[in-house]
Amino acid sequence: SLSSVSSFRPLANGFLSVLFKITAWNYPLSIALLGFLAAIATYKMVKELQQIRGSLVASVSLVVVFLYTRTYIGKALTETMGMTFALIAYSWLMQGVRRNEPIRVVVGIGMLTMAMNIRAGAYFVIPTLLLWFHL
Repeated sequence: SLSSVSSFRPLANGFLSVLFKITAWNYPLSIALLGFLAAIATYKMVKELQQIRGSLVASVSLVVVFLYTRTYIGKALTETMGMTFALIAYSWLMQGVRRNEPIRVVVGIGMLTMAMNIRAGAYFVIPTLLLWFHL
């Protein structure tokens, strides 16, 4: 049953519920799938960053992401889901800028908004990105 605390982060609980449904309510498999999605998102972001800024920046970013997420991998907390969606958003933003595709940038901003709704973050980033996109 849902509690009053779970209503604070409905997107996180909804995403976790979808994972539970996919895995036939198998908790360890759901958490493993969440970790796998986080690994794919990290890989995509690092590869995109490597193409744009080089191997050193990509390697440092990988270490920073690892140091942050290693505490939360294997747990059903909002940090893992928020980081996964934020890494996907960052990858889409970089692809959109590199390929000069405004649709990818808009999708990236949308994914970043979803990531910040999954795990509360610095919400002033969204208006800043929208202003940057407009200019």
